[in-house]
Amino acid sequence: MKYKHTLLTAATLAAFASTATAATTLLSDTFDVGATPSLGDDGDDPNDGAWTASHVGTSVTLVGDGMPQNNTLGFSPDTTFRYAITTFSEATLGNGDSLDISFKVRATSGPTVASGAFQFVLNDTNAGGYAFFSSWGDGSTNAIWHGNGGLSANNSFGIDGDDFDVTGTTWHTVNATITRVDATHLTFTYGLDGTNHVNAVTVEDLTPTFTFNRLHIGNRSSEQAFLLDDVLVTYQAVPEPSSAALLGLGGLALILRRRK
Repeated sequence: MKYKHTLLTAATLAAFASTATAATTLLSDTFDVGATPSLGDDGDDPNDGAWTASHVGTSVTLVGDGMPQNNTLGFSPDTTFRYAITTFSEATLGNGDSLDISFKVRATSGPTVASGAFQFVLNDTNAGGYAFFSSWGDGSTNAIWHGNGGLSANNSFGIDGDDFDVTGTTWHTVNATITRVDATHLTFTYGLDGTNHVNAVTVEDLTPTFTFNRLHIGNRSSEQAFLLDDVLVTYQAVPEPSSAALLGLGGLALILRRRK
């Protein structure tokens, strides 16, 4: 009975090791950490990024707001299709790996309905990537993932028609996950304020983008200004089978040693 219990415990350890790994933080910027927080890569804030504007005329500044924290990034575009841009440690997704992003955002004035008014992009500086754009304003009904130079077949993929209703100047929490399924498939999910508004969708391409190291957050078809805070990008890797087996064997050895 003890022998069977030992084998069961070891098997449980191996199964746990194959699925449970700590997420790696690639970017974490609250714009508050350090002696003198800035939009640059602060030396006393190890996980922040250096933020720049995509175009001359677009303003990206450090703004004291108090909600949800003391400092935020203020974004004010001069026209459409402008972004606040930062880079983070490069991550290449293996099968089963995922990239998660979350941030807080609020309009500085009540947004009007505009298709694709808000957009964020995850991409690689040397290749294509993927964008998510959505409408803001009362009764907004447009939300879709879009291939941004990384797809050769379908350029747009997602669920068009989800209701976002991003109105007023209250804070909203955005989250998204990109997961690599196999050699040619990725899945995408998107959430707003804790509720997924877009079902997981799958894109297939002969040469998809699996490497990411840059983030754009900005406007699209409107000149909407906003505040940005608590930007977090993490990488979740699935351990190799050999690593999981070694962890399981290590657990078995420890159990057997304790039973002697």
